[in-house]
Amino acid sequence: MGITLPNVVQAEESHTVQKGDTLWDLSIKYNTTVDSLKKWNKLNHDSLSIGQTLLVSAPSSSSESNPSSSSQSNNSSSSTYTVQKGDSLWVIARKQNTSVSHLKQLNNLSGDTIYVGQTLKVAGSASSNESTSNSTNNSNNEVTNNNSQAGSNSVHRVQRGESLWSISMKYNTSVSHLKKINYLSSDRIYVGQSLKVTGSSSNQGSNNSGSSNQGNTSVTSSTESLIKEAKKYMGTPYVWGGTSPSGFDCSGYIHYVYKQEGKHVPRTTATIWAAGTSVSEPSVGDIVFFETYKKGPSHAGFYLGNGDFIHAGYSNGVEISNLSNSYYKQRYLGAKRL
Repeated sequence: MGITLPNVVQAEESHTVQKGDTLWDLSIKYNTTVDSLKKWNKLNHDSLSIGQTLLVSAPSSSSESNPSSSSQSNNSSSSTYTVQKGDSLWVIARKQNTSVSHLKQLNNLSGDTIYVGQTLKVAGSASSNESTSNSTNNSNNEVTNNNSQAGSNSVHRVQRGESLWSISMKYNTSVSHLKKINYLSSDRIYVGQSLKVTGSSSNQGSNNSGSSNQGNTSVTSSTESLIKEAKKYMGTPYVWGGTSPSGFDCSGYIHYVYKQEGKHVPRTTATIWAAGTSVSEPSVGDIVFFETYKKGPSHAGFYLGNGDFIHAGYSNGVEISNLSNSYYKQRYLGAKRL
């Protein structure tokens, strides 16, 4: 069993074009966009020549290649944030250009439950005692009125070097139970993945108002079946135009999974986007969309909850990624329900 990490290469100054390279391939490899590559290299077309040398980062100032830098400084200028109605840790993390795990570390939170009016640190470093009052207020005033849920629905964030076996030992449970309650069809996990470590795989836990945390995590039987089907193809290679388990592209993967569940959906990312109903926050089973190599929706995947989504990625094939990943965070368009 291995733990996979997002296969994003840090930008180097230049790249020598190899056989089969395209601008889209290189934009994925170097965590940038086709438009930026064309601008930096003064290209007015998409054609490349073998042996051609391309700049893959901004030629002088890094500010152009990191469009999130200015927004990050703006969002992080305030060191605290007051929780509003409808907020979740995932929503706040996106607003503040950070991650759920970092917010929890800063505020000494052991669960994902927050409450309206709570003050959270959103910048700086964690201290051992600063969030004691927040934790106390959380236990007394949480809007979910579900104080026992932390014990029955604890979540563990996967760390480097961990396996399902080591996590099961830590929480005094079994690998098979972890796989069951997280709808895993294999032992493969990755760093940063959120795993339920207690509770059950039933759909009863999200009727409380606290279910808005990181999207709605309630799972109907049909959605559960859909996600199980989607996870069957973990590791299937990426193939442009692929629509079968021998190889998928992102929309071909979505189309195939729905077909196995007896539902027809459009074939391309753009037409799936057009057919869906927009939602403000994704729920398990919704489709999340991204703008990657061209304007408009050009990549998509199934939302799994806690910021995770499963998709046919260019580098690793069918894999689970997180919306807090810098590449996807910058390119996220929204979620739709089919």
